[in-house]
Amino acid sequence: MARLVHSTLLKLNAEGALAPDLAAVVPEVEAGGRLFRFHLKPGLRFQDGTAIAAQDVVESLTRLADPSLGSPYAALALPLVGAIDGGRISGLAATGELDVQASLAFAYPDWLRGLAHPAAAPLPGGKAGLTLAGAGPMLMGGALGAGEARLSAYADCSEGRPFVDSLRLTVADARGASRALTLGEADAVLGAIDKRAVEGPALFATYLAFNSARLGPHAALVRQALEASVDVTELARFFVRGAVPMAGLLPPALEPSGATQPQPARPTLPKGLQLVLLVDATADDQRAVAERLQVKLHDFGVSVQLKRLAKPEYRQALATAGYDLALIAVAALPEPGLALAQLVLLSQGRDAARELLRTVGAGADPSARRQIALAQSTLWRGRLALMPLYAQVPRVLLRAGVA
Repeated sequence: MARLVHSTLLKLNAEGALAPDLAAVVPEVEAGGRLFRFHLKPGLRFQDGTAIAAQDVVESLTRLADPSLGSPYAALALPLVGAIDGGRISGLAATGELDVQASLAFAYPDWLRGLAHPAAAPLPGGKAGLTLAGAGPMLMGGALGAGEARLSAYADCSEGRPFVDSLRLTVADARGASRALTLGEADAVLGAIDKRAVEGPALFATYLAFNSARLGPHAALVRQALEASVDVTELARFFVRGAVPMAGLLPPALEPSGATQPQPARPTLPKGLQLVLLVDATADDQRAVAERLQVKLHDFGVSVQLKRLAKPEYRQALATAGYDLALIAVAALPEPGLALAQLVLLSQGRDAARELLRTVGAGADPSARRQIALAQSTLWRGRLALMPLYAQVPRVLLRAGVA
């Protein structure tokens, strides 16, 4: 839904190739993958009426890299010159009203693909999270009531006014959504489990994070217990509608044949161990999964308290490591190296994530860089304090007669 409200510099077309969005053209890869120059389409405006300028792009990417925000999408900015130090990024500059120059500290020719992610969408003055004024085809019209909202066509979108005049969004359970579609009360159902549904790439992945600092010597044992007892295929099939299991660190859209890990022996855990499992209260799938993990650890004599927090408090708890275990969902950047860097950033910090990107970017061509990224994914699988669980597949089912 973010793509309806926001536009990015570049986008991925139906074949997965880069195409211009707010940018006039896909820029050339210069200096061996260390320099990119963007020229924005003239005359574009954000939905609040302000003109889209090069400085908005610079401010948005700079804010994305701000260490104090703890964004998992900061990995996109890490290759830029100066990004590792925080503050202003010397590798980003508005060289004209509509011109942006991005200089990388090392070669990463595939960096452009990351700019197609909604997290990289420019906003007025770079005020990410502080405004709903994007530049996408639909304008957020506000809430209509509990579980309802309306989007209206944005005439000044970079690709012109959309064909649809408005969209009314309503939250419903599976049965209610199916009934509404059958009766013609709805034109499309998102997340429908139906063989007629159109599927998108599985990039939204959920992991179990282990806080090694709080778990101490118990961290390895708790992880071993869960890896020995949790069947991720069963978890995805029975506890998360429409999800697919993850064998490797990266979601299936980026790593279709993730390396399967051998099931470890069941360990013996200390008696009376009590843990806190952090859950995002706004993520419906996480509650059932958390309860399943709670049951599995109970079999080992471990007491688990589920701590369900609203999004702001949840993010704060993650940032301050106020948990023993946490369910973390990440919308992967659409390129294997950048997606893996997101996870390394979450678990090991900026320096490790940047060195990973430097290693991947050294590949001679896209195929070589992809192979390096997948090999690194296998290497990092046991080193990161993250247990991959499942990825959700975006699906949409259209009413008969709706194209």
